[in-house]
Amino acid sequence: MTSDERCNREELWMAVFGARLTRFMEEQKISVSELSRETGISYSVIRNYMKGRTSPKAFNVYLIAKVLKFSFDDFWDL
Repeated sequence: MTSDERCNREELWMAVFGARLTRFMEEQKISVSELSRETGISYSVIRNYMKGRTSPKAFNVYLIAKVLKFSFDDFWDL
């Protein structure tokens, strides 16, 4: 896999994760502030996840999934 392919794959993953996070938050009617408070993840980091700017660490995905009552796999499956 080339460097460009890895970069494109990472960008795709961040965009998909951000879209799913936004959808799951809307379904649970939870705000960024609430999610931040419940998970201990900063507001700005969550916003960056939602906008596809940052790739989440696995533990943060676990924390978010737990609060939003979704399976960890719901975020990872492409």
